Amino acid sequence: MAGPTGAILASGRPCLLYFHAPWSATCVDMGPVIDELEKNYPSVIVCRIEAEKELELSNRFGVDA
Repeated sequence: MAGPTGAILASGRPCLLYFHAPWSATCVDMGPVIDELEKNYPSVIVCRIEAEKELELSNRFGVDA
């Protein structure tokens, strides 16, 4: 995988790919949970990915609505 996401995944650090949609109430509700996780676990790389804007990445990881 090329680009910044590929570099992050290759870093060897724990990584959370958080796929979300701004129109989804569940995703909006999860936002503060992800913020808290990022604050409490600074060694984890958190990548927020808007699923509909990053279709290739979403498809690669099997993300659907």
